[in-house]
Amino acid sequence: MRKVNMATRGELVKVVGERYRSADRESKGFTLDEPPAVTGFHRKQAMRLLRAQQSAAGDSARGKRRIYDEAARMVLVRAMGDGGSVVRQAAAAAYSDLA
Repeated sequence: MRKVNMATRGELVKVVGERYRSADRESKGFTLDEPPAVTGFHRKQAMRLLRAQQSAAGDSARGKRRIYDEAARMVLVRAMGDGGSVVRQAAAAAYSDLA
């Protein structure tokens, strides 16, 4: 098995990935033989790497982070208080009324 640095691996995945995605089913089998021969990866690992390049690089699965406006943030701060759960705060308030 050959050692390949990350930059070389990225270049290989990019170049072979383009061919892999544009190939028909039979050609994909032959294309999958190249990365294991060069890097020592298993075919399944090469398949995952080549398919992973189909999604746009840098896109997060969760999407853009949600940012609340000031009014919504104030409601959340009031509801959460010191960071405890609303249910726990309600239970504590009900218990203090009993005592």
